[in-house]
This record gives sequence, C-alpha cells and structure tokens, in this order.
Amino acid sequence: QQSLQQWGEFNPLESKQHFKIGMHDALEPALLPELNRLLNQHAPNVSISSIKTDRADLSRELDAGHIDIAVDIALPIRSPVKHIPFLECDFAVLMRSEHSLQGRLSLNSYLAAKHLTVSNRPSGMTAEDLLFQERGYVRQTSIRCQNYYAARELLKDSDQLLTLPSFLAEHLQNEDLTLTAPPIKLPKFQCHLYWHEQTEQDASLSWLRNLFTKKLALINPS
Repeated sequence: QQSLQQWGEFNPLESKQHFKIGMHDALEPALLPELNRLLNQHAPNVSISSIKTDRADLSRELDAGHIDIAVDIALPIRSPVKHIPFLECDFAVLMRSEHSLQGRLSLNSYLAAKHLTVSNRPSGMTAEDLLFQERGYVRQTSIRCQNYYAARELLKDSDQLLTLPSFLAEHLQNEDLTLTAPPIKLPKFQCHLYWHEQTEQDASLSWLRNLFTKKLALINPS
C-alpha cells in the first residue's frame, strides 16, 4: 500500500502520509501557519515534521531520504538536487515605534546606528552584511542573537535596528515596532524549494511541491 501511494496515484483527501520538511526555524512562524491551513483544507489527514537541517548537509539529507523537501535561501546546489524559487521579497528594517529615526531613516543615520543581527552560526557575516559590504558599507553590530523573537524583544527598549526579509518582519511587527524600507536598494531575498531528482515521479511529493510553489507562494509580498 505504501509503495502504491509513493509511486502511484496520490489522493490528498484520503492520504495519511507523513512528510518531512527541512526548514530553518526562522522560517517556521511565517510558513507553518499557512501550510497548516492548506493541509487542513486539502489533505486533512496528512501530517508533517519541520526538521532543522544544516545547509552543508542538505544534499545528503535529501539523498538519504531523511527529509522529503527543503526550504531555504538560495544556495549553490547542483544536480541531483533540484530547486526553484517560490518566495521573493524585499528587505525591511524594524525599529521601536518611538525611535528617533522613525520616518527619517537615511543611509548615514542607518550606518551610524547600532544593529541587531540574527544567526545560528557563532561567527561570520550575515547575508545582509555581505550585501552591504558588496556596496562598500559597514554596519556596527552591537548584539548577535540566535532567533528573531529574541531580537524583537531587544528592539522594544532600545535604539537598535534589525534588518531582515520583509515577509519575516511583517510576522514580527507589533504595536511596539514599526517597519520601514532600508535606505539603500538591496537585491531581493529569495526562498527556494529543494528536492532530490529521484523523487521527481513520486506522486505525493509532486503534490507537496506543487502546494509550496502554487499555494504557499501566494504569501509572497508583491
């Protein structure tokens, strides 16, 4: 029965399949609620696990079947792993609502301010810092933390700034925080969907990929 479900037809309304999705924990608050809503609507008996996967191990994890698909930033991945962008958005800056720079953030004031950065790695530049460095700018990071919820709490009572993808910023924003555009044009942030080519003909995984690229992609800010 499992073989027929894997390689034959897939009926999401009747399936009780369990999918393992490689996903960074920073993406969970933005993606999992909408994914859960779609599953309740289209595949009520399907279950999922969101599994944190090291980017260096992404290809091996997909090849071994430890995860069925993965969601992450654009990575230099080659065959037999395939990928496609499914979400693209601008960067945004979060600051406390009473911040002195609210409504008048300039490049000079942005670079002069202290910044929060979020990274699971103990050292090394974040994606935003690399983008600024490519343009000849350097920011001053005062605190580096491991998740965006900690950063949000830090912002409420400080004059620090947090730069992050806008679709994440919109999920973190509340009455204590305001959101604005960076004072310099940056390349758009992209989220990609990854899968192993050996699963191309798997009806259930084809359905899951389609759910991400056709349904979840709708949360992509225009």
